[in-house]
Amino acid sequence: MLEHDKQDSPLDGLRRRDHAAFTCVYQRYRLKIYRYCSGLLSGDARANDAVQETFLKLYNAAPSFNQEAALKTWLYTVARNEVRMVWRRDRHQVVDDMTTIAAEDSAASGLDRQETTFMIWEALGHLIPEHREVLVLREFEEMSYDEIACILHLSLTAVKSRIFKARRALATRLAPMMEERGAP
Repeated sequence: MLEHDKQDSPLDGLRRRDHAAFTCVYQRYRLKIYRYCSGLLSGDARANDAVQETFLKLYNAAPSFNQEAALKTWLYTVARNEVRMVWRRDRHQVVDDMTTIAAEDSAASGLDRQETTFMIWEALGHLIPEHREVLVLREFEEMSYDEIACILHLSLTAVKSRIFKARRALATRLAPMMEERGAP
């Protein structure tokens, strides 16, 4: 095959530190990585910092990026490590204020959806980090069990077990809130 017949992949562009390739990857994953980080951290500034650090690490690691690993998985793994560094630095393991996310959802769906979303995020914020993390990846980022296992360095069985326990803990946390609200 002739050199000019080859299709240049985004990873090839990243390895060459091509600005257009990096911009393409950034635009494709920025909101997803932000949503993941903000689901695990309280406050926009902390989530934005984690996202910025994640993409800075991608830029710096691009020339030696292992093409066998999926870019998406690599980004989420780095973002996860950034979130954990924030947890270690701040020693905050509970999401205190999710009003920004609830406000974003309310614009499209009305007050009832905003209240429900806020209750879910509030309950989610009280879960242990391991439970919160798998639920954000599965339910909000819509990742497969295999992708979650790869990102968290867990077996598929461990991921399934953790998601089951996390859903049960979330339901337990939500039950009193729903009763108070008068929901069935």
